[in-house]
Parts: sequence; structure tokens; C-alpha cells
Amino acid sequence: MAQIEIVEFLTDRRVGDQETARTSPSETFVIARLANREALALAYGREAVEKVRDEVLARARASLGSPSAAWWLDEIDLLLRISYRGSADAHPSLGEVQRRLAQPITVGEYLILPLLVAAAGSVDAGQSVSVGEVEPVIDALRQRVVRAQPALPAIGADAVSCARYRRDMASAAMVSDLLNCDGVVMAWQPVRSSDGSDEILYSEGLSRFIDTDGEALEPGIVVPALERTGLIRLLDHCVVLQTLERLRVHEYQRLGCNISAQSALLDEWWDDAIALLEANRELAQRFVIEITETAAFTDVNRTVQFVDHMRSLGCRIAIDDFGTGHAALRHVVALKPDIVKIDALFLRRCLEGDDADTETFRHLVGLAAACADAVVVEGVESEIGLVMALAAGAAWAQGYHLAAPALFLGRGDSQARSPRVNPWGAAPVPTIRRPDNERDRRWLAATFLLSLFLWIGIAGAWNAVT
Repeated sequence: MAQIEIVEFLTDRRVGDQETARTSPSETFVIARLANREALALAYGREAVEKVRDEVLARARASLGSPSAAWWLDEIDLLLRISYRGSADAHPSLGEVQRRLAQPITVGEYLILPLLVAAAGSVDAGQSVSVGEVEPVIDALRQRVVRAQPALPAIGADAVSCARYRRDMASAAMVSDLLNCDGVVMAWQPVRSSDGSDEILYSEGLSRFIDTDGEALEPGIVVPALERTGLIRLLDHCVVLQTLERLRVHEYQRLGCNISAQSALLDEWWDDAIALLEANRELAQRFVIEITETAAFTDVNRTVQFVDHMRSLGCRIAIDDFGTGHAALRHVVALKPDIVKIDALFLRRCLEGDDADTETFRHLVGLAAACADAVVVEGVESEIGLVMALAAGAAWAQGYHLAAPALFLGRGDSQARSPRVNPWGAAPVPTIRRPDNERDRRWLAATFLLSLFLWIGIAGAWNAVT
């Protein structure tokens, strides 16, 4: 792209190479990349992509209040200029602009959601921006966008793959519509002590999708479709805000909710949630973020930054469905979660299998205990399952045997002040926060176990070869 094109966009007029553009007070430049452009082209055709681009551009200019506030730099990168004058309350936040652009777009018989990945950079108020200074800023933002793109499964050009993508997109558009009409509600299921004492660690919010006819939709179909299309953040953003609002209203509850690994990145989508947590640290201390491993981590280093920042605000971090999915043990060690939740599959195999399955389950609980201060066994559907979880060393359990998910928590599940309820960091065991030196020893143990497993795998492979 020629330098003259950038300056022309910034100043709304044609200028020479030696001229400069004066930025307004508090001005932010944004690159919003249409990350699913190629997938859309394969599934719907190039003409459909052009209609999506035209609508995204129109929405961006309408949201920012100026026809010169947004422009396509090329086929995938949209440049936004957000100029803040006067009260900040009079302007939409960057996250809000991004969510407006991500609403479904009607193209023929289809509803299509653009997957926009954004990066922003601000310029000091009153600073002059020369032609030579603009291009490095744009290039830097583009590099940040590349790093922020979710790891999406490739879509094939064959008819079957394209049809599946269109079905996934239809599910994503449906969820988007439900989010706009309060059709996504939370059912709460407590995580209880496995020793039968009815102590509650926290209650997990499980998303329930209710269509316009009042019928419930299967989360096991909807959520994977959102992850395959990279649009899971629409749901995760709503779920997090719903959970924080409930925590605000019910000041003695401790609640958690799931987010996809694709959403565990610090960016503009988290701005409003982080603002709430920064303003109310007591609320943050009652909030558990469960990271699910059903999708691949986009960037483990960025996820570590996300986890560290949320923990600095007071939140607790849990790894959900441990033992299955994409999260390797090294990722768990890197994230240093407060809570590890063992996938229900392993308890079910323990109950239905032989001694080898029982040993696998016990060792998995022990490995989780080396990585976190609290271990939760999921899928406890019977008394014998609860006994097996306790015998394996898991202090906490979750499942229908203990409590079914409910739209409203009863008083016993509301975690009001009561000696029966285990507050964060207090006895009885497990204490959620332990001294750093003890935690360091436990990370060392986990690293040792990981190395041992690697050596066993190498030895097995060598024996197979020789």
C-alpha cells in the first residue's frame, strides 16, 4: 500500500509525502482483520464475501459517526480511526464497536457472522503523525493481529466440508440472535466436598440455550460449532458478564463459568469485564474462570499473560475437562491453575473398567494435585462414584449425585456466610492459596512427572524400533 493512501485516510484529504496529519485528542488506530474471509469464500462464494465486507464497512462508519473513520486497506484488513473528544461516555468502547461489527449479516438465504480479530494502538494527544511514522504503526498492528488469530480447523474445498461449515455458521448465527434476546441462560451446579460434608467450593454456571419456541438446544452441538468457526467469544463474553452480574447482586456467592481456550487472551473483548473486576476486587475474589480445552490454545504465552492478569485482580483459574482435549500437561504447568477438574470420562472408565482404569484414574488425580491446590472430579452420578473420587485423593466433586444444575441456587447452594461453606483460603482442606515456596515445590514435582512421562514414551518408541 502506498504511503499516500494512509495519510489520505487519516486526514480526509490528499496531501504530499512531506505533509503531516494532526491527530485529535486521544486518538486510537485499529486494525480489524476479517479472519474467516477464506472460509467464507469457500463456503458461500466470493460475491458473498464482498457483501460481508461492504456491510462491515458500513457498520464501522455508522458506529464511529464518520464516513472517513473506517477503510479497507486490502481484502482482509479494515483500518479504524477512533477519535475521542469530550466525555469518554459519549463514545462506544473499542470492544463495543467490535461486537457491533460481529453481528449476523444477511446474504441471500444465509446469515453470516464476520470473524474480526482486532489490535489497537493509541497516539498521544496533539502529536503530529508523518507519513513515515504511520506505516510502522499499521505494520505493528497487523503483526499483533496475526498473533491474536484463533487456531481454526482448516475448511476443505469439498462439498461436505463446505456444507458442515455452513451448518456451523447457522448455529453461530442462531446463538448470536439468542444472545440479543436473552435466550442464553445460566444453570448453576455446585462443586461440593467429596467427604460428604456439603461444603461448597463454588457453583459453576452452565450455558442453556432456549429458542423462541421455548425449546432447549443441545450445548454439545452449539459450542463445538462456535469453536470451529472461531466465534465462541460471542458466547463467552455474554456468559462472563452474566456471571459477574449475579456475583454483584448476590454478594456471598462464589461462582464460575467456562470460557474457551480461544477466548483466554487479553484484548478488547475483555475490556468491560476487566473494568468491573478492577472496580470491585472483592467480587473478583469470588469469581472462578474455567478454561476448557475443547479447542486448541491460540498462543500459550498470551494465555499465560491472561491468566496472570486475571489472577492479579483476584480471580481463581480452573482447567476444565483435564485429561482430554487439546491442553497438554506442559500447558497446565505453564498456566499454574488454582483448580484442576478431571474429565468425567475417567471416573466413568474407572467404574466400568478394570484395575488398570482405576490406577489410571488415581494417578491422574495425583498428577492434577501436583499442578493445582484443588482437584475436582466431574461426572459424579452415584455414591460409589463419590467414594472412588475420595479414595483417589480428590477433595472436591461435581455431578448429579451431589446436585443437578438449577436456574436458581437454593440457600444451601448460595454460599451465604455459614460454617458449612468453605471460604477461599480457609480451613478445612484444601486451602486454595498456599505459600509460594510450597507451590514452587509442587511445580517442580509436576515438571519431574512430565519429564518422566516423556522418557517413558521415548523408551517405548525405542523398544518398538529395536
